Amino acid sequence: MKSGAFNLPLFIGVLGIIALLFGAGFYVARIDADITGYLPRHTPVISDAAYIFKNHPIQDQLVVDVGLDREDPDALAAIGDRVEARFRESGLFAAVGMTAFRETIPALMPHILTHLPVLFTQHELETHVAPRLSPDAVTERLRTLRRQLMGLEGIGQARFAAVDPLGLKDLALARLIHLAPAGD
Repeated sequence: MKSGAFNLPLFIGVLGIIALLFGAGFYVARIDADITGYLPRHTPVISDAAYIFKNHPIQDQLVVDVGLDREDPDALAAIGDRVEARFRESGLFAAVGMTAFRETIPALMPHILTHLPVLFTQHELETHVAPRLSPDAVTERLRTLRRQLMGLEGIGQARFAAVDPLGLKDLALARLIHLAPAGD
């Protein structure tokens, strides 16, 4: 027998062992996507952030961004409807569709209002918040707020205005605008 000859039984045996090891590895392997467990816990900021990441109500939500390589809103809407229907049919999700998502943004409001002092960087405080504190800006904001509260758009807004009369929550929410289902 030649030393360079192909040994089929040995090759099949090696492939079998590789397949067995791969199967065992796949069965035993565990993917841990929780990066917060690997951050240093002794830093107060990181431990507080880890607590928020772990306990915030927006966790455990999945967002699927569907797109097309051409401009066809009808086809995109049809694809979105099919994806939504398949998710519902799968039975794997507690809620499917934009209804649950639309309820998420208002649920963030109390959280944002109670954490306003820590939601801005120094740069944001200097460039966006400080100009709102001038006497003229405060007077104009109060006039606008009064006008809004007297109209239909002010329905349900009084509790937010009482906590945040300068509208600082709007600055924080502006960072989330890309998550909104509609531009407004």
